[in-house]
Amino acid sequence: LERLHDELAPAADFGDVCSECLQALREVCVTTFSAPEFQMKPFDWSPDPHLEEFGSTVQGTSLDSSDLDVRLSFDQFAVIGQHRQLRYLRAISSSPGERFAVVRFICTALLPVLRLRYLDRLDVDLTMGNDSDFAGVDSAVSEVLNAAEGAGARRFVRLVKAFAKANGLVDAFNGYMNSVSWVILAVSFLQKEQHLPSYPVQTEARSALRPLELGLQMFESFLGCVVACCKTPHRISLKQE
Repeated sequence: LERLHDELAPAADFGDVCSECLQALREVCVTTFSAPEFQMKPFDWSPDPHLEEFGSTVQGTSLDSSDLDVRLSFDQFAVIGQHRQLRYLRAISSSPGERFAVVRFICTALLPVLRLRYLDRLDVDLTMGNDSDFAGVDSAVSEVLNAAEGAGARRFVRLVKAFAKANGLVDAFNGYMNSVSWVILAVSFLQKEQHLPSYPVQTEARSALRPLELGLQMFESFLGCVVACCKTPHRISLKQE
């Protein structure tokens, strides 16, 4: 499992590529929304785009196949409603710049998604909104994983994500759990096994944690937990009960 994890983990420069991509996308947004049709009347000022990473790159659970999830919002106003969000995403789709290529544009979803590819190296899923609840989930996962003894817990979570993806179990549109749900399920399991603390992390709780070594027995125990959760309703939470 250790060798498998290392094969699935992101490359050493993944974080740098994500940072470069985010800066390039910010430049595209500034250029696009400086056009006259986006100027706000009667003041003729252009909206200031704000880009925020979320998902696996914030959690620290990215795989080699992971994309970069980015949320677009504006400092001056909220963009509420699918038809309004489509207007801004279509503008990016029409002029993505030289460093980006449009992969697909999902217009019919309740939350429209524009997928771009940065320099043929990294896929980017661009959505709109300013929902801080999602950011709170990502930061909570990151905080709990950072409190672990060693890197075993984070490596375990990555393997759970890889297992779910390989078996076609990450598909919210068809009734399966999304990627973050699998992450939370894995973290919750490790909390019960005393490999991770509850959220919010208390300093004194870290001393009772057990280091985790990847092994088939632990993974089998996790799958058994998943089966049990499927049989009867379970409440999964990272917080102390």
